[in-house]
Amino acid sequence: MEKKTIVFYAYMTKRLEELIDFAKYFENDFKILFLIKDDIDRVYLDKTNIDYVCLHCNNYVKPFSLKLLDNKYIAKFLNSITHLSIGQYIKEKIYYSLYKTYSKMSEEILIKYNIKLVITLADKNVNPIEIGLLKTANILNIPIFLPYIASWNPEANYQMIENNRNYSLTSSSSLYQKLTFPKYNYQKYKEKYYYQAFLFNVLSRLKVLSHVPWLNGGGASDIVAVSNKSSFDYHVNMGIKKDKLKILGYISYIPLYDIYKNKITIKNKIISKYKLSNSKIMIISLSNWWEHNMADAKTHWQIVSDTIEPLLKYKDKYSILISLHPSMQLDNYIFLEKKYGVTILEERLMNILAIADIYVADFSSTVSWAIICGIKTIIINYFVSLDIYEQYTSILYAKNKEELSNQIKYLINNDISFEHDWNLLSRDKVFNNNIIQQYTNTFNEIIQ
Repeated sequence: MEKKTIVFYAYMTKRLEELIDFAKYFENDFKILFLIKDDIDRVYLDKTNIDYVCLHCNNYVKPFSLKLLDNKYIAKFLNSITHLSIGQYIKEKIYYSLYKTYSKMSEEILIKYNIKLVITLADKNVNPIEIGLLKTANILNIPIFLPYIASWNPEANYQMIENNRNYSLTSSSSLYQKLTFPKYNYQKYKEKYYYQAFLFNVLSRLKVLSHVPWLNGGGASDIVAVSNKSSFDYHVNMGIKKDKLKILGYISYIPLYDIYKNKITIKNKIISKYKLSNSKIMIISLSNWWEHNMADAKTHWQIVSDTIEPLLKYKDKYSILISLHPSMQLDNYIFLEKKYGVTILEERLMNILAIADIYVADFSSTVSWAIICGIKTIIINYFVSLDIYEQYTSILYAKNKEELSNQIKYLINNDISFEHDWNLLSRDKVFNNNIIQQYTNTFNEIIQ
């Protein structure tokens, strides 16, 4: 029997590698095709035997609408007038043209390669390729599946636009905004809209507007994977239809479980590789506040030092390893090794976290990885405080370096129970040898 073809697309290059690793698990059952945007993405695929179609490679000619948006002078001008009705109107015309162009490009690909399933990361974003895929797949009745690759939190999105006037309705808003925003009051979160006014109109015209854009599942997707029962309930409470949701776990649980099963062997290899003096491991995951322009350099580096310094008193008992976010350049952080006597990991966090005895991070989705592996965890909320883990009882929190010092001492000297949190994470269902088969069964069900 001829294999059915699944097309994958990751709008973020840093997520592409994860999606490629995920797709490899299904090569025996399906024909895999990746849709990528440019030569940067192609570097990742060329390392594999996976087929791909590159939209912006070779003799690609940019659509006129994209040329306008990519021109830094025009972009700067448009941003300067976005708060005005004329700015919103111009952007509506440009983005509508752009999305229609990519819808046409997507249609040619989906038909040419006889695609039976589209797998992308979200149904709430404004990436033109993703929008093109969503719209065209809906027209062609090709199902859309969203894997659980990252947790979406309304509060995190809110904090990114909190001070941007283009996402709220006030007395000083433009006429365009005053005519558009009220139609979508049901989507507001803390008086903020997820989209700018012009995007509401564009996405609505294209019939790909999510009715719950603060997280996945409210848009053009057919089936949305969630990580656990707690996540399932949260999505439902936010307005996502139950029949769209399926508890399958993070896609990262697949390699994470393999590491977890072999953590003793892998820990010994890491100890040997980095010549670590202690067999107990403390991993610190540093956040990219500076790189994401969420903090200035001074604040960012203060957070870094206030995170590392309280832990140094335990260097005689624990090997302290630093994990950098993919967007953080090693050259900017290598000095930490000499300054503090710590080790910066080369390995991706998911490929090593299971060996940790203690994990220190911010409000990252990786916290759930640590919990499901039974790792004692402290969340640093020096800079941002979210409520995404308030249900979990195994986690400790630190609002400043003094609290971190006290909490790390408590963790080291006390046992932590994970039973309650493992139940919330549906550990028995999503953290085992059957994860791949559960996804395969889901794909077959959707396609049929």
